[in-house]
Amino acid sequence: MRGCVSWLRHGRLGEGNLMSALEDLLAFHIKAYGLPTPEREYRISKDRKFRFDFAFEASRVVVECQGGIYIKSGHTTPSGITRDAEKINYATLHGWHILVVTADHVKSGQAIQWIKAALELYPPF
Repeated sequence: MRGCVSWLRHGRLGEGNLMSALEDLLAFHIKAYGLPTPEREYRISKDRKFRFDFAFEASRVVVECQGGIYIKSGHTTPSGITRDAEKINYATLHGWHILVVTADHVKSGQAIQWIKAALELYPPF
């Protein structure tokens, strides 16, 4: 899998491009490992605007990619951290299992291992 991330390391990517590249790489890993196809940009509630990058709805597992952690971004400001905490806590209190991953986790293969483990631990209901 390491060969498919060189494009993520090079070039001048803005945060938006970095996030979509990171999410696309994780989607590639999910497909390559034969895991169920997740919903992308999934809203866990009709009442809230919270979206998660990936959702395995039948297992109630969601994945949030934290890109741009080394630059000032929406996830690294005080209001962004507060918003993310609210979203994660809301999902937890409503029965979702949340995995938060960074680019390092995706590139190393750790993210896909956590997703596989979560799907085994929480089979579809």
